[in-house]
Amino acid sequence: MTDTAKTNRDLDLEKLIRAKAEENVFVRSRKSYYASDGDPSIDSNMSDYGLTFYYAKTLEDLKKAFQNYQCLRQVLIYKDLVFINSTLGGGWEAWTLKRFGDLLIDFESISMELIIESGSHDGKTFEQYIEDLNNLTQFQVEHYLELPTEAK
Repeated sequence: MTDTAKTNRDLDLEKLIRAKAEENVFVRSRKSYYASDGDPSIDSNMSDYGLTFYYAKTLEDLKKAFQNYQCLRQVLIYKDLVFINSTLGGGWEAWTLKRFGDLLIDFESISMELIIESGSHDGKTFEQYIEDLNNLTQFQVEHYLELPTEAK
């Protein structure tokens, strides 16, 4: 989706994502893990790695986007799910959030590359897994780590 095609809802979501990203040590723009605790070759200002947004209209679009890994802080959006790449230099560890109105709740970090390569996660295809995540209620997201595996 191009910038000119973005709706007010898209722009509001991007604003929420930018604010939420500052809460995560791996994707925030300043004093990130990579700059301060991890890789000393990274400048302390992660704003050089700007958040980039891609809106997947279908599950196939989303899967292809994960397979075409681009960069740290890349944001993939599918329906009300938001995935932010929190890995520097390869792989796709996706910090996962879900939107409920004006609220954006983070609840998981998912190794999408492994799920796509293996063809399944807990017996579910990539597509089934994503749809299950998309169908989670706000209560389920808020208590995600407490849910039994079969409920995820």
